[in-house]
Amino acid sequence: MRHIRFGRSGFTLIELLVVIAIIALLIGILLPSLGKARDLARQVIGASNLRSNVQSVNVYANEYKDAIVGSPDTSGFEASQGTYNGIAMQTWDWMGPLAFMNGRQGPGENIRAVGRTREGEVARGQRFDWYRSVVDEYVCPANRFQATPFSGGPFFTAGRMIGYNMSTQFTSSTKDRSEGGTFPRSGQDRGNYKPFIFNVGTLHAKVAIFEGHRFASRDVKPDFDADIGERSGGGGWFGGAFGGVGPVWRESKELDRTVAPGESGRRLHIADPLQFPDMRRFAFRPERGVGDRSPRAPGVLRWAREACRRRRGHRPRSLVPHRNQARRRELLLAACLADVAQEDAGHLGQKPLRRALTLT
Repeated sequence: MRHIRFGRSGFTLIELLVVIAIIALLIGILLPSLGKARDLARQVIGASNLRSNVQSVNVYANEYKDAIVGSPDTSGFEASQGTYNGIAMQTWDWMGPLAFMNGRQGPGENIRAVGRTREGEVARGQRFDWYRSVVDEYVCPANRFQATPFSGGPFFTAGRMIGYNMSTQFTSSTKDRSEGGTFPRSGQDRGNYKPFIFNVGTLHAKVAIFEGHRFASRDVKPDFDADIGERSGGGGWFGGAFGGVGPVWRESKELDRTVAPGESGRRLHIADPLQFPDMRRFAFRPERGVGDRSPRAPGVLRWAREACRRRRGHRPRSLVPHRNQARRRELLLAACLADVAQEDAGHLGQKPLRRALTLT
């Protein structure tokens, strides 16, 4: 009787290692592409959200005698008197009135509270959470930042930062803040502006809603002012949780470029990035590389080297070794800025406008 011997089944160690190496290589090739695809998808969704919101602003103006939503003089008037009407949870709240106009049903709509009642405060807190977690057009897909309550009481909790802001230059009048206005900045002439669409001027040149943050600064992590914003006192002033100056003012907290290349605070950021962080990461969220993600200097050095190579291909003189690393970084950046300032200003300076939608 003949015995048939079958070959040994399974992989050899060499074959297994080759398969693993091929899989690792494919992952290394595909992951960057997938990351870019995700970033692009977030940008598309964010732009779509902005467009949808601005279209709603125009529809609201058509429906309510040219009034601009989210103002103490229009949709937020009752809130400015300390009354929660079931729609606007704050004086500057533009999200609630637009959602109500568009037929979106949210929490707290059947409640009307005069003064700071428990029922009214609970409803306001629930409505605020609904904006930032449920209503798709109000949720920026690239916004993963958490914000804590600065004011508003115990019914407001930490959660996703409000990522879309409306410019208070459209929603506020020039009255004193105790009367629901935001007085003009130094050197600014707003005339006797009132928040109506016919006072805006050339609509396609005006940024109404933009990607920003409320509120973060060099010393403060993102938080929000959830006070109802009554004129008699309390918080909720200067845009509250929903609005900020916007790109009309270079020192706008929502689009802080103090340490951006070419700005006055850049050298301080390079010398001590922990003490002088780049606040742009909160506003320019979909863009990779905007705002230093790491406080370490090599990222800045790589940026400067690449910028110089993009221009005339020369090697900056400050790339020579230097004992003082902080001084070396300053010299390197100064050498590069002369060549790339115009390019960089055109590139980064347009980001707030690319991430915003005008009134048309």
